[in-house]
Amino acid sequence: MEREKAFLLIAECKNFTKVSKILGLSVATISRYTDSLEAEFNCKLLQRSTRSITLTNEGKIFADGIRKALLILDESRKKICDDGASQVLKINCIPSFGQHVMVNVIAKLRQEYPRTKFELFCDQTVHTTSLGEFDLYIRYTEPHDSSIRRFRKHSSLN
Repeated sequence: MEREKAFLLIAECKNFTKVSKILGLSVATISRYTDSLEAEFNCKLLQRSTRSITLTNEGKIFADGIRKALLILDESRKKICDDGASQVLKINCIPSFGQHVMVNVIAKLRQEYPRTKFELFCDQTVHTTSLGEFDLYIRYTEPHDSSIRRFRKHSSLN
C-alpha cells in the first residue's frame, strides 16, 4: 500500500521532491514505486517532463480508486474502534493510594488504551477475590482471604 499512497500524493502534489519529503523517502524510491506500478499495470500512469507531471487517463482512474480504497479502510477502522466492545478494568485500593497514585496511573493508561474503561473503587474493605468483583486489588495490609495470603507468603516480593 506504500506505493499506492505515494502515487496518490504524486497525483495531488505533482512533484516527486515534495512527496519524498512528506514520506521521508528518496526521490529515487518514489520514482521506483511509480515505475513498478506502471510495469504492473502495463501502462503509463504519469506523463513526466522536466517541468511538470500530469496524470494520464489511467493514472486518474487509479488515483480515484486509491482514494476510494483509503476511505473504505478509514471507515472500517472507525467502525472497529467505535463499535468494538471496550474492556473494563475494575481496580480496588485504599483511598489514600487511589487519590495519590492510581488517579495519575489511570490517566496515563487511558491515553495508551483509549478503548479500555477504568473503574477505580477506593475503600478500606478487603473484598474476597473469589467473588470476582474486581480485576486488581491493591492493599497494604494482610488480607483476610486465604488465597491471597498464600500468594503473598510465596511471593518473592516479601
